[in-house]
Amino acid sequence: MVVTIPTIGQTPWGATLNAVLGQALGEIIADDRGLIAWSFDPQLQPGAGNPTTGVLNLTRVQIRRPATITNLVTSIAVAGVTLTAGQNFAALYDSAGNRVGVTADQTAAWGSAGNKTMALTAPYAASVGPTGAFFWVALLSNGTTAPQFLRTPTSTSGANNLGATVSTAFSGTFGAAQTTAPATITPGTIAFNAVTYFAAVS
Repeated sequence: MVVTIPTIGQTPWGATLNAVLGQALGEIIADDRGLIAWSFDPQLQPGAGNPTTGVLNLTRVQIRRPATITNLVTSIAVAGVTLTAGQNFAALYDSAGNRVGVTADQTAAWGSAGNKTMALTAPYAASVGPTGAFFWVALLSNGTTAPQFLRTPTSTSGANNLGATVSTAFSGTFGAAQTTAPATITPGTIAFNAVTYFAAVS
C-alpha cells in the first residue's frame, strides 16, 4: 500500500493516519464505499424505522478533511406510503445550525426502497480545521407514512448520544409540522433522538 504523506496545512494528519490505520486493520471505512463520512457502517445496522412526519431528523457526521459535498446518502428498507409532493427533503446543516445544502424534493425517490444518493442543489465546500468539524444530515418526510430508513435500535440509555449535549447531538430531532427544511435551526433546542438514522455525505 502506498501512503501519501500529507502537506502540513492542507490535509489533517490525523485523518490520513486514521484512514491508513483503519485500512491496515481491515476495517471498512466510509472512503471504501466512495463516501466522505458517515454516521456508522451500514452493514452493522440491525433494523429500520419510520420517523415522525413533519419532524426534522438530524444525524451527525464528522468531516475530518476539507471536502466538497455534492450528495447526501441514506438507505430505505420500506418505501413511504402516499408521500406529500414537495414536502420530502434531505438537507445539510453546519454545527451552528445554518443550512448549507439541500436536495430537491425526494417524494418520488422515497416512494421505493433501496440506497438513496440525493444530490444537493449546489455543491458545498466544507472547509474544516485540523481537528475536523461536524455537520448534521437532516431527513424530513411528510405523507401518510414516512419511509423506513435504516437506523440503530432504540437506545433506552441514551448511549447513541454519549458525550454530546443537545447542541452537539449525534442524533436529534427539531421542530414539528415542517414542510420544508428550514434555513436555520437552533442547536440548543434540538431534542435527543433515541435512534440514529444512517446518513452519509459524498
